Amino acid sequence: MPAPDLQTFTQITIKILGDTPLAEYLPTFLLDKEILALDGIPGNVDHCDAIQRHAQKKGWTSRSFIFAVRSGDSEVTTGQFSPEGATFLRVQKNGETFSVSSISRPPWWWLGL
Repeated sequence: MPAPDLQTFTQITIKILGDTPLAEYLPTFLLDKEILALDGIPGNVDHCDAIQRHAQKKGWTSRSFIFAVRSGDSEVTTGQFSPEGATFLRVQKNGETFSVSSISRPPWWWLGL
C-alpha cells in the first residue's frame, strides 16, 4: 500500500481530532510510510517552530515529508514539504465539525526558505 498523500493524511488527522482534544494534539510527521508524533515539547516552545527545528535537526530538508501541527486555538495546519517547496492545508474546528481549506505559506513557516 502506498504512503498517504496530503489529502488522505489530512482526513486521517481529522479522524484523530474527533477523538482527541485539540489542545492535546501532538505534532505529527509522515515520513515514507511511518507516522511519528513529536512528544515532549516544552510548554514554552511553539509547536509550529518545534516541527521545523526537528525536521532540520534530523536532516529531513533534503527529502519529502508530510506533517500536521496545531497552529491556533481551533486549527491544525497540515502540509507537505519537499526540497522544491511546500503546500499547506488548514483544518478548522467549528463545534463538532471540521472544515479544510488550502492556504498559502503560513507566516510561521520558515523551513526551506
